[in-house]
Amino acid sequence: MDAGSSGATLRSVLAWLHSHGIPGWFNYNFVEFTANILLFVPFGFLGAAYLRRQKPCYVLILLAFIASCAIETYQCCFLEERFASVADILANTIGATIGCLFSSATRWLR
Repeated sequence: MDAGSSGATLRSVLAWLHSHGIPGWFNYNFVEFTANILLFVPFGFLGAAYLRRQKPCYVLILLAFIASCAIETYQCCFLEERFASVADILANTIGATIGCLFSSATRWLR
């Protein structure tokens, strides 16, 4: 979660979008959660492509969860301008899962 100027910029853009008809549910929390999902989709996709059949997808998803926990712990302990969030861990894990499933599906289709 941002406490700095990028958060303020996003809030300004969202206020402008809302004044031009974008629904209220498209808010800061929605954009941040969606961005965290999208950030980890490549992790899941490339990780699953690299691991192939050596390790099942759940191992990669567990690694994404652990990596996300480490990132959030680092933010909590060392970055004053950032806040740790359980929602970020959930979103990152969902993103890795989507990437892993997409990689598995493309492999299956080939």
